[in-house]
Amino acid sequence: MLSIKNCCSTPASFIRWTVKYIHQKWRHKLEDDFAYWAPSFPVFAESIRRHANTKGTAFTQGNFSVAAFIDCNITETCRPGSGPDGPGPGAPRRDPNGNIQKAFYTGWLHLHGIKHQVCAHLSVLHFDRNTNSHDLYSTQVVMAPNGMILMIWGPCTVRRNDLHALAMSAVLQKWSAAMIPGHVLYVLYGDSIYPWRPELRFHNGGSC
Repeated sequence: MLSIKNCCSTPASFIRWTVKYIHQKWRHKLEDDFAYWAPSFPVFAESIRRHANTKGTAFTQGNFSVAAFIDCNITETCRPGSGPDGPGPGAPRRDPNGNIQKAFYTGWLHLHGIKHQVCAHLSVLHFDRNTNSHDLYSTQVVMAPNGMILMIWGPCTVRRNDLHALAMSAVLQKWSAAMIPGHVLYVLYGDSIYPWRPELRFHNGGSC
């Protein structure tokens, strides 16, 4: 059990303590809470169907199975391994060959960072390029239409794309295991990088 006594002399150390405490105590809720929410999947799907139809679609009740959204988010950080490895002018660099920075660099965004996967509400699945920092963390999320995060996985380097996070998190297997026998197989919805699977759909201009 973590103790807060004598461990939080600065705001930064308190934040680290809090994050560690939440992860130790509630990790099971953050990484896989599908079974808890499975009875609500019909309500989630109907809410998403009705909202989609206000945007011009014509999904019929009973034939719509998308219950949550999946994507990777990115949060900016500083460059890893940069700076001198000692005091004074002419000190050697911490990462003279750039190997640490290469390990966290993505040529797609021309940035460094770390990636998480989350199943989440659509409103948080966006990428803001208007930032003053240099590097990024990425979060893959599964979120429900009520705004609750159903799963978060990561981090991993942003050198790997969303399919790496999808495979490593085993999110599709966990989602399938949470389905109630004899009920509709509800699905996740993501962008076009994701493959079409029994548990996963992506935008193709057609049905869900």
